[in-house]
Amino acid sequence: MNLVRTVAPAYEPLSLAEVKEYLRISNDDQDWALTGMIRAAREWVENETRRAIMPQTWKAYLDDWPVNDCELLIAPLLAVASLTYKDEAGATTTLSTDIYGYETFFTVGSGEDKPPAGRVYLKPSQSWPSATLWSQAAIVITFTAGYQLGNATEAVQQAAVPETLKHAMKLWLSSAYDNRSITEIMTQARAVSAAA
Repeated sequence: MNLVRTVAPAYEPLSLAEVKEYLRISNDDQDWALTGMIRAAREWVENETRRAIMPQTWKAYLDDWPVNDCELLIAPLLAVASLTYKDEAGATTTLSTDIYGYETFFTVGSGEDKPPAGRVYLKPSQSWPSATLWSQAAIVITFTAGYQLGNATEAVQQAAVPETLKHAMKLWLSSAYDNRSITEIMTQARAVSAAA
């Protein structure tokens, strides 16, 4: 499975004012740098925990139909928007929700290193289409993940994020702020790579 984020979060889990208070910064001279560092902190925590902290849209690409369920490895799953597949002729078909369903909370394996994720499953008495699939990335599952639906206000989305994840971000930000020259290089490099 190949995962690609297609829509980034509209908001960050920590406000600039909240971060400035935590870092004991009283002026506005470095607001531009702190804003980039907040995004970098969120991305770092998301990568480390395999979680989408704020609502965002993803696409999961599969080469073939799953044997049973398809675990979506970005937690927590909010909703599956669509499941499409491309046949060998290149025609794309959207699969009916009469055939599949999804669970937003499904424990992947066991242990603390595996966060609960969502899954797509076949409904009873259904089967995946038998058409010969395109050679690669033939199946696309479009889904949203995060702690609160994206149509909620910024404050509601921020309040839904667990405090442990916010605290991890604050610890990263504190270290990054204390080592700004290295962090600024990383933030600029990330911005350049994202724009490419």
